Amino acid sequence: MLSAAPSLPPRRPFATSTATSTTTTRPATSRRPSASGRILAWLPGRYLDALEEAAAYQQLIEDFGLTQDQVAKRVGKSRSAVANQLRLFQLPPAVQKLVGEGLISAGHAKALLGHPDRSYQEMLARRAVAESLSVRDL
Repeated sequence: MLSAAPSLPPRRPFATSTATSTTTTRPATSRRPSASGRILAWLPGRYLDALEEAAAYQQLIEDFGLTQDQVAKRVGKSRSAVANQLRLFQLPPAVQKLVGEGLISAGHAKALLGHPDRSYQEMLARRAVAESLSVRDL
């Protein structure tokens, strides 16, 4: 013979406040982080070159409709730092490749952005690599 299952105590609602007669409820939350939360959690623990970091910021902006200011607050940087990182996409592809390969730094790239002529930017970037120029020398 099977024994009867032990009875459970009756369910009670969450505590109610004496000031009001409403029942306190817990907000519905998901244990699974949002996609933007997963991206943000992934960023700090990884070494990203300047263009990969800019691409991650751009993905947050496009996928989740965030502003540069919102991205900056979420990653712990200033809005201007995020904006400057995103400016790297304005460089010619050849210069972006040099940044991605680590032959010139993001500082070099930002200095190159000060000149509007893209062919001059490429020439100066190649010269910086060939002559090991510092950002200040550019």
